[in-house]
Amino acid sequence: MPLDKFLALVAALTGTLGSVYVLRSSLAMSPGLTADLATPRWGFSTVIIDSLSDQRADSIVGASAFGVALVLGVASILAPTIPLMSFARAVIISLVIALVLLALMNWVRSSLAARHRAASRRQLLWNQLDATLKEGKFQKAWVEGLVSAARVLAGLELDVASGPRTVYGAVAKAARYTLPADLEIPVTTPGP
Repeated sequence: MPLDKFLALVAALTGTLGSVYVLRSSLAMSPGLTADLATPRWGFSTVIIDSLSDQRADSIVGASAFGVALVLGVASILAPTIPLMSFARAVIISLVIALVLLALMNWVRSSLAARHRAASRRQLLWNQLDATLKEGKFQKAWVEGLVSAARVLAGLELDVASGPRTVYGAVAKAARYTLPADLEIPVTTPGP
């Protein structure tokens, strides 16, 4: 098989994989997930965070594969038509490249989705802490709300009884929030 045909074959396989990733999030949108995403939540929804993070990762990986396919397609046009290998060998090598590319794309997709998911959860926690501090709310209900959000969003195991200073400090650290130096956070929970 000539080099130009081999590059065209690899480009076609790469483009096909890219289209699968671009369509993947739409195909994964089951009626149950659609209903769950359409259900209003009090405060935030980790289901929505996970779904949007996965969709973002799929789109990035798919668009990147389209870019690689375009480069390979242009290279196949510019490549000389010299015989490179037999047709059977070219097909086998192309399929091996496609399988390696698929494994790489899955790994990149998982990494991107996990990083985006963690950053989104941290941002939600940051927003909740910031809003609470701007209001100067240190009563038990506010501390409980922050403890609950920290448990769901950051996996923190905090105890309301440890007091606002401990809870707010741990949440600030997890959310990468810089507490104002002049902020007076009470050690114990004030009355209502």
